Amino acid sequence: MPSRKKSTFLLRPTDVAVILPAYNEARYIAKVLKKSKKIPFTFVVVDDGSNDATYQIATQLAPYVLRHKINLGKGAAMKTGADFAFSELHAKAVIFMDSDDQHDPAELFTFFDALAKGHELIFGVRNFAHTMPIIKVLANRFASVVVYGLFGTYIPDIPSGYKAMTKKIYRKVQWQASNYRVELEIAVRTSRARLPFHQIPIKTIYHQHDKGTTLVDVFMMLFHVILWRIRL
Repeated sequence: MPSRKKSTFLLRPTDVAVILPAYNEARYIAKVLKKSKKIPFTFVVVDDGSNDATYQIATQLAPYVLRHKINLGKGAAMKTGADFAFSELHAKAVIFMDSDDQHDPAELFTFFDALAKGHELIFGVRNFAHTMPIIKVLANRFASVVVYGLFGTYIPDIPSGYKAMTKKIYRKVQWQASNYRVELEIAVRTSRARLPFHQIPIKTIYHQHDKGTTLVDVFMMLFHVILWRIRL
């Protein structure tokens, strides 16, 4: 359910960690971190077992770079980053941002403002009408409809990796998915627990090398949502 919470609480930029899971992103990681250089949040890159120069580039530009020895998946990298931020950096909230230059770092301030106003779970929502491939639009809508039908909450743009949450919410949505299904599981757990959330519009950015969503992806998504409906 969308959040209506309007109260504010003391939140400083140093209380927020930006988590960037990265796997073979040598092509873009420097560009993303250079764009973020003057942004006053703590950046944590989690290299998920890359076999290119992602780790080496990140260590030159980011204050904290964690590394998986082998590729474990996006969900595992997000968890590693969040656990580090909350336990070692004593962050009050984290913002997850993809490291492939498909998220605008300038929009981190919008997430921060929403957190400062008391919203504890924030989803970035892209504009489906601009540049998004039709198969991605359909898969995206399908995911939202299925989650709504099985769990009762409509969450737009479930695949979006740009999201924020406080430490309290992180504990409530602790996911098990280690791979790309993490976004879907977060949505399912949010809906299942009836957690209030806030939505903010974000830019829709794509690169020519993007891989399209396949019908197999759609069916696998449906399969796992049904499993979560049974198990959770």
